[in-house]
Amino acid sequence: MLVPLLRASGDEHVDLLMLSHRDLDHVGGAKAVLGALAVDALSGSPKSGHPIPRRPKEVSRCDAGQRWSWDGVDFVVLRPAVGDCAQTRKSNAI
Repeated sequence: MLVPLLRASGDEHVDLLMLSHRDLDHVGGAKAVLGALAVDALSGSPKSGHPIPRRPKEVSRCDAGQRWSWDGVDFVVLRPAVGDCAQTRKSNAI
């Protein structure tokens, strides 16, 4: 649903696609976005060997404590804490 919405608004490009963790409700649309739009950077924790079409040039982890400003908006990543992605079972509340 996100790809048609972005295209309808004239967007064909994503600066940063951030995936907080691997649960389907957080990453379910990522494959469609990555397959349909130009994505400069991906922040997340995809499992090694995860099929990501047209992999962005820049791939980094998404960890608590990261900060940046973009277009006058300050962003702070609250979760996941470093090491949360290594757990095999965790709550979807992170």
